[in-house]
Amino acid sequence: MDRIDRIRNGQRPAAGPACCGLLSLILIVALAGCYAAQPLREPSVSSGPSDGAWSLTEAFGDSSGGPKVELRDGLTEQEAVALALRRSPSLSALRHRREAAKGEIGIARALPNPEFRVGDLRAGRLRSLFPGEDDSFIPFQGVDLGARWSLPYPAVMGARIRAARHGLEEAEAELEGACSGLAARVRLLHAAASALEEEVRLAVNLVDLRRRQRDLTSRAVERMSATVLDEGAAQLEYLEAVAEVERLHLTRQETLRELSALLRLPEADTLRVVATVLSFNLTLRDDAALIREAFSRADLRAMRARHAQADARVAEAYGGRIPWPGYLQVSYELAGRQDPGGWEIGLGIELPLLNWGTAKVRRLEAERATREAEFEARTGEVASEVRRVLGRLRACARGVALYRDEILPAVELSLDQTRRAVEAGQADQRRLLAVQERALKERRAYLEALLGYQQSLIELDRATGKGDGG
Repeated sequence: MDRIDRIRNGQRPAAGPACCGLLSLILIVALAGCYAAQPLREPSVSSGPSDGAWSLTEAFGDSSGGPKVELRDGLTEQEAVALALRRSPSLSALRHRREAAKGEIGIARALPNPEFRVGDLRAGRLRSLFPGEDDSFIPFQGVDLGARWSLPYPAVMGARIRAARHGLEEAEAELEGACSGLAARVRLLHAAASALEEEVRLAVNLVDLRRRQRDLTSRAVERMSATVLDEGAAQLEYLEAVAEVERLHLTRQETLRELSALLRLPEADTLRVVATVLSFNLTLRDDAALIREAFSRADLRAMRARHAQADARVAEAYGGRIPWPGYLQVSYELAGRQDPGGWEIGLGIELPLLNWGTAKVRRLEAERATREAEFEARTGEVASEVRRVLGRLRACARGVALYRDEILPAVELSLDQTRRAVEAGQADQRRLLAVQERALKERRAYLEALLGYQQSLIELDRATGKGDGG
């Protein structure tokens, strides 16, 4: 019994291979939809070991079994920058955006797919296939088979490819600029944390000196060689030194906490940093050379890429004004037995009679002019920023040189002379403690000058586009 007879007799036809294939396709699509509908995974936060020995091997991607970097050993500036660049979610998002921009180039280069069409079905009469009707069946008498392809316009397609390439340049420049900015922030915090650690040590030494001064003043009051007012002033100076230590501890803790947040570390209390050895140099390059170097920084290159994209879109709009075949269609008619077959060729061209695209061209030209004006304004801001940072760096360099070459040697000489005077009985211990306190203050001022020089150097690197720390 054939298929038509089974239908007439009210029997359901058996599912053939086409039905099984359709069910399989539906199942595959459903599974793919379920997989694509999975929500984003929540980031897992690990508390880490309490002793601070959290390994950075995974963060640096070292799977070769080499030596591990431990937090208890302290982080150098290079290690902190590498860790931040490795673990930053914002940089990861920009890397994905760069991959998407690469895909846009492939999309712009892709040719349209051809279309296959079956139409113009003709038949003299179709009998019912159910029981009780005539069992005659008249086949189709005519079918049209056609193929259609949208012809790509070379001028428009070339403009889109150029826009996609400049989009990739923009994504790469934005990623490089974000890396440079993040590296500069990490370097600034690392330098501040290193300087604060040394400042805390000097402040603790000052507390010890103030305590000794207070004790000496108390004994002098007992010998009637000092007044109660002197004792109260010494006690107040001691408490001020203790408060300064607490303030520095808090500032250092906040700095380490901010640095840990950039590095995405679980704990900030156990984080230690290794001080960077500075190469102090008073000889700096001239302003013009540094400004020329700054004009090639990442954010300016991203703005150039955006201007080039706007220019490519203007070229695309102008190209769209020129008539071009929109599609090419070829069809073949399968006629009945008494009629021969025939070929048909169709060509469609859009005529820009009602819409010349003038408004679109003006909008894109205005956007291009906006990008150009923004770039010119930004170049002026960059030049001003370089001059400002360079002036501050030179001032800090002169301050460091003054402390290193004149003030600190003079303080050491005064401290040595005071020690000799105390040994010779020409000065008392209170005078020696006062000179030692002055020496501690000058060393702290020298440390602040060094920090200002290092921060200005990092700012200059960022202003000239070299904020990655080498």
